[in-house]
Amino acid sequence: MSDIISIITSNTVLLLVCILIGVMIIIAIIKRFLWLFITAALAVGVYAGYLVYNGEDVPTNSDEIIEHGRKKIEDLKENAVKGRMMDQIKEQVLKNGQK
Repeated sequence: MSDIISIITSNTVLLLVCILIGVMIIIAIIKRFLWLFITAALAVGVYAGYLVYNGEDVPTNSDEIIEHGRKKIEDLKENAVKGRMMDQIKEQVLKNGQK
Protein backbone atom coordinates (compact mmCIF):
# COMPACT_ATOMS: atom_id res chain seq x y z
CA MET A 1 0.00 0.00 0.00
CA SER A 2 2.84 2.32 0.85
CA ASP A 3 4.48 1.55 -2.49
CA ILE A 4 1.35 2.51 -4.42
CA ILE A 5 1.07 5.82 -2.61
CA SER A 6 4.72 6.66 -3.21
CA ILE A 7 4.42 5.78 -6.92
CA ILE A 8 1.34 7.96 -7.33
CA THR A 9 2.83 10.93 -5.47
CA SER A 10 6.13 10.74 -7.34
CA ASN A 11 4.50 10.78 -10.79
CA THR A 12 2.67 14.08 -11.33
CA VAL A 13 0.62 12.87 -14.31
CA LEU A 14 -0.61 9.86 -12.39
CA LEU A 15 -1.38 12.06 -9.39
CA LEU A 16 -3.38 14.43 -11.60
CA VAL A 17 -5.37 11.52 -13.08
CA CYS A 18 -6.16 10.16 -9.60
CA ILE A 19 -7.30 13.58 -8.40
CA LEU A 20 -9.45 13.99 -11.51
CA ILE A 21 -11.09 10.59 -10.97
CA GLY A 22 -11.72 11.44 -7.32
CA VAL A 23 -13.35 14.75 -8.22
CA MET A 24 -15.54 13.04 -10.82
CA ILE A 25 -16.70 10.48 -8.25
CA ILE A 26 -17.52 13.22 -5.73
CA ILE A 27 -19.47 15.18 -8.36
CA ALA A 28 -21.44 12.04 -9.33
CA ILE A 29 -22.35 11.39 -5.68
CA ILE A 30 -23.47 15.01 -5.19
CA LYS A 31 -25.60 14.84 -8.35
CA ARG A 32 -27.35 11.70 -7.10
CA PHE A 33 -28.13 13.24 -3.72
CA LEU A 34 -29.35 16.41 -5.39
CA TRP A 35 -31.64 14.40 -7.69
CA LEU A 36 -32.96 12.44 -4.68
CA PHE A 37 -33.62 15.69 -2.78
CA ILE A 38 -35.42 17.30 -5.74
CA THR A 39 -37.55 14.20 -6.28
CA ALA A 40 -38.50 13.99 -2.60
CA ALA A 41 -39.32 17.71 -2.46
CA LEU A 42 -41.48 17.38 -5.56
CA ALA A 43 -43.33 14.39 -4.09
CA VAL A 44 -44.01 16.29 -0.86
CA GLY A 45 -45.25 19.28 -2.85
CA VAL A 46 -47.58 17.16 -4.96
CA TYR A 47 -48.95 15.46 -1.84
CA ALA A 48 -49.54 18.81 -0.12
CA GLY A 49 -51.33 20.04 -3.23
CA TYR A 50 -53.48 16.92 -3.21
CA LEU A 51 -54.43 17.53 0.41
CA VAL A 52 -55.32 21.16 -0.25
CA TYR A 53 -57.34 20.20 -3.34
CA ASN A 54 -59.37 17.69 -1.32
CA GLY A 55 -59.95 20.18 1.48
CA GLU A 56 -57.92 18.35 4.11
CA ASP A 57 -55.54 20.05 6.52
CA VAL A 58 -51.90 19.95 5.53
CA PRO A 59 -49.77 18.64 8.43
CA THR A 60 -47.28 21.26 9.62
CA ASN A 61 -44.95 19.42 12.01
CA SER A 62 -43.44 15.96 12.08
CA ASP A 63 -45.85 14.59 14.70
CA GLU A 64 -48.86 15.59 12.61
CA ILE A 65 -47.29 14.08 9.50
CA ILE A 66 -46.62 10.76 11.24
CA GLU A 67 -50.10 10.66 12.79
CA HIS A 68 -51.73 11.53 9.44
CA GLY A 69 -49.76 8.74 7.75
CA ARG A 70 -50.73 6.22 10.41
CA LYS A 71 -54.39 7.20 10.09
CA LYS A 72 -54.33 6.77 6.31
CA ILE A 73 -52.57 3.39 6.57
CA GLU A 74 -55.11 2.16 9.12
CA ASP A 75 -57.97 3.34 6.89
CA LEU A 76 -56.49 1.46 3.94
CA LYS A 77 -56.03 -1.70 6.00
CA GLU A 78 -59.60 -1.61 7.32
CA ASN A 79 -61.11 -0.93 3.91
CA ALA A 80 -59.01 -3.54 2.15
CA VAL A 81 -59.92 -6.19 4.70
CA LYS A 82 -63.63 -5.41 4.53
CA GLY A 83 -63.60 -5.25 0.73
CA ARG A 84 -65.07 -1.76 0.68
CA MET A 85 -62.17 -0.11 -1.08
CA MET A 86 -63.78 -0.01 -4.52
CA ASP A 87 -67.09 1.27 -3.12
CA GLN A 88 -65.35 4.16 -1.38
CA ILE A 89 -63.35 5.00 -4.51
CA LYS A 90 -66.56 5.08 -6.56
CA GLU A 91 -68.27 7.29 -3.97
CA GLN A 92 -65.31 9.66 -3.91
CA VAL A 93 -65.22 9.91 -7.71
CA LEU A 94 -68.94 10.59 -7.86
CA LYS A 95 -68.72 13.17 -5.08
CA ASN A 96 -65.81 14.97 -6.77
CA GLY A 97 -67.62 14.88 -10.10
CA GLN A 98 -70.62 16.68 -8.64
CA LYS A 99 -68.58 19.66 -7.39
